Amino acid sequence: MRRLLLLAALPLLGGGMVEGNRLYRSGQFRRAAEAYQRRVVAGDTSAAARYNLGTALLRLRKWDEARPLLEAAASVRRAPELRQRAAYNAGNADLEPVFRRKVTEPDARRERLQRAIARYKDALLARPGDADAKWNLELAQRLLDREEQRSGGGGADQRNQGGGGGGQGPPQPAPQPAPSPQRAPAPELSQREAERILTGAARAEADAQREVLSRVRGQRKTVRDW
Repeated sequence: MRRLLLLAALPLLGGGMVEGNRLYRSGQFRRAAEAYQRRVVAGDTSAAARYNLGTALLRLRKWDEARPLLEAAASVRRAPELRQRAAYNAGNADLEPVFRRKVTEPDARRERLQRAIARYKDALLARPGDADAKWNLELAQRLLDREEQRSGGGGADQRNQGGGGGGQGPPQPAPQPAPSPQRAPAPELSQREAERILTGAARAEADAQREVLSRVRGQRKTVRDW
């Protein structure tokens, strides 16, 4: 999860969040989560408190604990920046365990991927130019297509029924300043490339991987990490 690793707990949360933010920024995610949890237990039900706690839990790979907190933060309309970040991280909470193969049951994998896709679309509605959300949306959609193909579903063909536009590549998730270039059906991304993104690969490197993908059609599939 490339973008997740770049997201720090929001700094504009008042005195009660100083300790948690300091611990989070120093990489002490467990202690940061404990500090945020104390704040919530003390009665802070703000979207910021839930976002911070959910994001710290996400870094600890406690995906099922993080997701409801992040979804709750993403539902608050008066804080658009926080809402966008929370929607993105809520998508990560469903995409990461599928990618890491921590969820193996096909129906559960499909359910998580469908939720992740919805959350990334929410993030893109709030910030259409977010390249990381676009990438994660495409990754989640590719993984979902693979699950549907394995189960005998129609995958991308079913998504295009009744919707028009049978073009190549995933459908546009949100209004964009300019249309994205169409892509030929791409192979799954390699495990190595996916891990590089999950560990915070730089944007320039990630863009280079995009170009590589277009030239390795037919090779072993890989996934780009968040």
